[in-house]
Amino acid sequence: MTTPNYRGRLGIVGATTTSQAEAAYDAIKQDILSCKIKPKERLTETELAERYNLGRASIRVALNRLYQEALIDVLPRYGYVVAGDDELDAQDLYQLQLVLESTSARLAAGRVDAKQLIELDRACAEAKTVNSIEDATRFLHANTNFHVAVATATGNALLARFVRILFERLERQIYASGRAEEVVRHVAHTHEDVIELLIAGRADEVEAAVRRQVSHNHDIIRAVTTGHVGGTGREL
Repeated sequence: MTTPNYRGRLGIVGATTTSQAEAAYDAIKQDILSCKIKPKERLTETELAERYNLGRASIRVALNRLYQEALIDVLPRYGYVVAGDDELDAQDLYQLQLVLESTSARLAAGRVDAKQLIELDRACAEAKTVNSIEDATRFLHANTNFHVAVATATGNALLARFVRILFERLERQIYASGRAEEVVRHVAHTHEDVIELLIAGRADEVEAAVRRQVSHNHDIIRAVTTGHVGGTGREL
């Protein structure tokens, strides 16, 4: 089985998988976030090793990393279990996104790599046609890369890590709704306004713009997942 280069897409600098343990981590994580592995599903090293055609030692290392990221739990005398969907409360994610994204934008203003952001935004724009779940996944991956790049530009590695974790949870929320394709269809696929403000170093304006966009996108996701869609979307 070919494993997806999931970690590389979030590393911003384009890092590739370098070991079986990294490949196992990438593959299991992607399947958890996309809900191919369901919340509260029990996992065993033997089953995962067979599924991904990787050694149990590599699977064990990957599971330990996923436990540290709170994507799986370890239950006494039971083993590994995928974290439940209770962590996907939309309001909690929205509140956290408001704080992390607006802070990242303010701190990154005037410090971003303009060429990098434009290239990452182009990857989002290229995913504008959504005819399948694979198309939706391509956009969600590109979108996460963009936002992690903004956070990375702040120079605060811990903030960038939290933004990455946040967007992974947002992806999982979208997949868990069963309407990932529809959600992606209702959002714009570029971040041109934000990029312009970031490059110009207009911290107050970009912070305000990001807060508006986060609020608007929360409304879009809620409308789509509840079947009450209206109007057009903005950036995720």
